[in-house]
Amino acid sequence: MKDSGDFLRKASLARAALAALEQHDLAPEPQNYALFYAYASGSEPLLKEAVDGILREEGALSRADLAMLCRAFLRDQALGLTWHELPLDPIGNAPSASRDATTSAAAALSAAHAAATRNGSRTATIDLVRRLVAATRSIEERKRLIEEELVRSRAELDALQASLDNVRHETLNDQLTTLASRRHFDEAFERAIAGTRESGAPLSLLFTDIDHFKSFNDRYGHQTGDHVLRLVALAVKQNVREQDTACRYGGEEFAVILPGTAAAEAMVIGEEIRAAVMGREFRRRASGEKLRPVTISIGIASFLPGDTASSLIERADRCLYRAKSSGRNLVMSDDGQPLRERA
Repeated sequence: MKDSGDFLRKASLARAALAALEQHDLAPEPQNYALFYAYASGSEPLLKEAVDGILREEGALSRADLAMLCRAFLRDQALGLTWHELPLDPIGNAPSASRDATTSAAAALSAAHAAATRNGSRTATIDLVRRLVAATRSIEERKRLIEEELVRSRAELDALQASLDNVRHETLNDQLTTLASRRHFDEAFERAIAGTRESGAPLSLLFTDIDHFKSFNDRYGHQTGDHVLRLVALAVKQNVREQDTACRYGGEEFAVILPGTAAAEAMVIGEEIRAAVMGREFRRRASGEKLRPVTISIGIASFLPGDTASSLIERADRCLYRAKSSGRNLVMSDDGQPLRERA
């Protein structure tokens, strides 16, 4: 059995809540009642400050104010009844003090409503209103500032990400030729070696070098030399497949990783690249002067059991050296025989 004091306290809170609704000309709807019941009980100090502040500043609570307060302070409350659905028994017919109040909550609230209507009590605590409005607006201002800071931080993060992407792109791509950089080659080649070891698929590595490039640079100048590098890189790019990785290995030397490619097929690709470069006409950009023919030499090595990245690179480099020492402008593979020779 509940103590009569508990019932009387709750009935008093109910009267205070209903009186406040009437005072402020608010409909006695469940959410409004629950809000002012909590207000009267003092269980939510911030709610009391919020309500008092709005009343002191504005003189009344708007629908928007009520909606905001209910969202903030009645998070988990859901009252399913409206006041016209509750029985309005007179206060004298309310359950006795010895009866459990929880068994007739609706009757108790109705009785409290009738009593509050009869005695016409009004409560107004105007002193705290300005503090409430100031606190509420201060919170809103802080929220606005935080949101602005989040927007700025997001913009800064986006700019930083774009900058990092640019740095990564510049790191992994050669700016002059637009082919992959030496760093990209090192990473991609290690992955290709690991993939070949795991799958058993063939793998070939192609090295190419521009013949007599130093003398070409000395004769025509570095700007023209850079133009030749870009055109040779374009010929390489146009004659490899989507799964291949073409890189500027260093200086006038290029490398192409050919996954899933055996030696014979790699030789064909190398010959196509060599022929494409030899068949291209080179001219000075400024004057249009026709330059001497540009040729390249190519060395190709294919993966063998026990190979590492270093050993495969060393073998491809030896093949390139043999191509140059054998007269240049040709493709040389591991077997020591050129695919074709050009005078």
